Amino acid sequence: MAPAASFQRDFALGEAQRKHDKPRVIVTGGSGKLGRATVAHLSESWEVISIDTKRPPGVSEDGKSGLNGAYRLVEIDLQDMGAVIEAFHSTDMGYAGIDAVVHLAAIPSPGQTNSSTQFRTNVMSTYNVLEACRKLGIKNIVLASSETLIGIPFDPHPPDYLPIDEATPRRPESAYSLSKLVGETIAEEYTRWDPAAKIVSLRFSNVMLPAEYGNFESWQDDPMLRYWNCWGYIGKSSLYSEKQVHQC
Repeated sequence: MAPAASFQRDFALGEAQRKHDKPRVIVTGGSGKLGRATVAHLSESWEVISIDTKRPPGVSEDGKSGLNGAYRLVEIDLQDMGAVIEAFHSTDMGYAGIDAVVHLAAIPSPGQTNSSTQFRTNVMSTYNVLEACRKLGIKNIVLASSETLIGIPFDPHPPDYLPIDEATPRRPESAYSLSKLVGETIAEEYTRWDPAAKIVSLRFSNVMLPAEYGNFESWQDDPMLRYWNCWGYIGKSSLYSEKQVHQC
């Protein structure tokens, strides 16, 4: 009898043959503000693999606990296509096979680095994620776009109408928002190439977690403090829905 292989289709090299009864989702940017909340929510019914270049607060030295509910943290640079494909396929002693991807990783707002670095990082990461999904046959994908590509800050150009919706013209006013516009455009072409691919780009507004709700009162007396995005924000309870992964 031939000896057993050290890996199988459903198990990575060196991975214990554990019971696996949940679908598996990768969350890129899982250590960030939006990512941590998304990981915690999805982990209730998904096996979550968090991908980031940084570790979240409180993670253990071996990166296997303190992950807000994620099963594993894989630390890679999403600008490295080889690393992306490898991580989306399997990781030794960790997992093999991915059912869905939630791509949140990015340099998250204008002004955090020079504009060309921000644009290159965000666009290249999004391309690599989508191309890895195409090559590996991963069909369910959610992308973090941004409210900023519709003209934020609305000064000196006010919005054409309120409330703002999906039909609002796209008017990027920074390298960051331009990178998000390019990301949406890339996604549109990937769904044209493969009609079976389901990709949703979510234009998240200013993300506010419960610890920040106490700031709301201080904004009530001066409407100009939040005029820049027409007083919009998104709370934790609105950040996610499992349908966005199952039916995206």
